[in-house]
Formats: sequence, C-alpha cells, structure tokens
Amino acid sequence: MPDAPTTLANDAATTTDTVIKITWTEGASNGGTAVIDYDIYYDQGSVTATYVELASAVTTAFYQTTVSLTAGETYSFKVTARNSVGDSTMSNPVSVLAAKLPDAPVSLANVAGITTGSQVGLSWSDGAYNGGSAVIDYRVSYAEASSSTWTIFASGIAERSEIVTGLTAGVTYKFKVQSRNIVDFSTYSSEVSILAAQQPDAPTSLANKPAVTSATQIGIEWVAPSQNGGSALTNYQLWYDNASGSTFQILQSTVSGTDYTATGLTQGNTYKFKVEARNAYGLSFFSNTVTILAAQVPAQPSAPTTAWSPDNVVVTWSAPDNGGSAITGYTVTFK
Repeated sequence: MPDAPTTLANDAATTTDTVIKITWTEGASNGGTAVIDYDIYYDQGSVTATYVELASAVTTAFYQTTVSLTAGETYSFKVTARNSVGDSTMSNPVSVLAAKLPDAPVSLANVAGITTGSQVGLSWSDGAYNGGSAVIDYRVSYAEASSSTWTIFASGIAERSEIVTGLTAGVTYKFKVQSRNIVDFSTYSSEVSILAAQQPDAPTSLANKPAVTSATQIGIEWVAPSQNGGSALTNYQLWYDNASGSTFQILQSTVSGTDYTATGLTQGNTYKFKVEARNAYGLSFFSNTVTILAAQVPAQPSAPTTAWSPDNVVVTWSAPDNGGSAITGYTVTFK
C-alpha cells in the first residue's frame, strides 16, 4: 500500500467563505505500484469530531469542496491514497477556515477637529461583510496628491480611526485603508484627498477707521491672524447687521486686504461688523464685533450774532448739520 499523502495545505487563492480547496503531495513511497486516486475526509466542522468521507476516487492532488459550508467555521481534512493493493493510512489533518478577504472599508473621511498643518485625522467604517472571519485590524497608506508612490503609514491599527502625522503644512495628501481578517488584507478603500491644514485663527483688533468714516460710509480695519492654519490666507469675509441690531449678513465675501469701507449707509444709524479669515481649508471663527455710528463731525455753525448789554453779551447762531449724530454741545471762544 502507498504511504499516506503529505503536506496537506489550504489553497488560499481559491478558498472563500463557502468553498475550501486543499492540496497535497503524494507520499514518499507508492508501495511499488502507481497511486490510482485519493479519498477525502472531513470532520464537518463543529458538528462532530468524527471524520466522514467527503469525496472518493479523486485523481488529482487537490480537491475543492462542493458541500455546503458555514462561513466562519473551521473544517479539518484528511486524505488517503490508493494503489492496486489498497488504501494508505490517513494523512495528517489540515484545518481551514471557511473565509475570504473582508470587504474594503468604506466612508473614509477627514476628521476636521484633528487635522492640522502637520497631521490628518482619518475615520472609516467596516465594509458590509467581514469575509466570514472577524476583522482583526487595519492598514493606512498615504501619498502626496500628485504622486503615484504610496507609503504605508501604519499597520495593526485596532480602531477605525488613525492620525497620520509628520505631514507638510499646505500640502494635499491622498489616503486609503485596508481591513484584515484571518485570511489577509482586503482591497483598498476609496481614496480621499485631504489638505494638511486647519482653519486659520480669527482676525483681531477689528476697529473703526475714523479718517474714513462719515455720515454715509464706515471704514473698518483689522489685524491678520497670527496663525494661518498651515495654508496661506486668501481673503476675508466681512459681515454686518445692516443696522438691524441683531441679524448679521455678508457684506463682502472676498476682501483681499485688512481694511474695508462700507458705503451707502444711512446717516445716524449704528452698524455692527465682524470678520472671518479664509485659507484653502476654510473660514476662521469670527473676530471681535465692533459697533460704529455712521456719522462725522458736525458742520461749522453759522456766523454768530451778538447783542450787547451793560453787563453781558448774548451770542446766537444757527445749528449746523450734525453729521449724523446729535450735537451734544458747543464751545464759545472770544477775544
């Protein structure tokens, strides 16, 4: 009789969660006459520890199951060889999990609260199916957006999130992730491109420009934020309340400098202003709010007239234009 087959192994390229393929090698001795075929036995998974015949008269050194298997179940197989004299003893067993690669992760996205000019926060979800075996961990790869050369940032990631560090501020990177089960790594997720940057700091010191402000226009100025978030500032967005006292609206969305003149205002109305800075990532928080009266210095009073008496002089004049703000008093000088 021939020696028992050896080196039973799983053919991972074929095995899935519903099909298992095993391979083997003919034993060292065929017993003096050629091996005719093989019989395959398996333990039926967790149903029983008893081996039953799965297939007989198999003429190849491999076998692919045709019985119904349970995804996630481990099955053990043994093989016997047959020549014209009889059957060999059973081979050593091989245990194989009925599983395949997991589906690729989905919903890969930027975690904006973590991303800065030097790091990017990522999160994702598991694919719809784990391949019949629990997902063990994940692997994240990245590259500059314009490059085709990918680098593995980390493997063995236990959670569905990761912070990719050591990045260059202002550079856009692309990312992809894989999940791994007992079989191997999944295909890659869809790529996501993320700028290594965050929102800039808010502008500061928003204030009135008295030299510009008049009864129908208001000049304002501010100081650029000290931190641009890792991406150059592109412009500013200016808001005002249109003298409503409460509801703000955009006055100008793309102010290139650090000052602005709001025109067409109503004399005597009070306006509130606030400003945001913008970079390639997005808008900053608001600056301080400044409240400014649409007014200017009053006009010159009319030439005064005088009425004399022995002990006093009465001076009269006509009130000038108040410049948009009630006149609070006059200064009289004489010589």
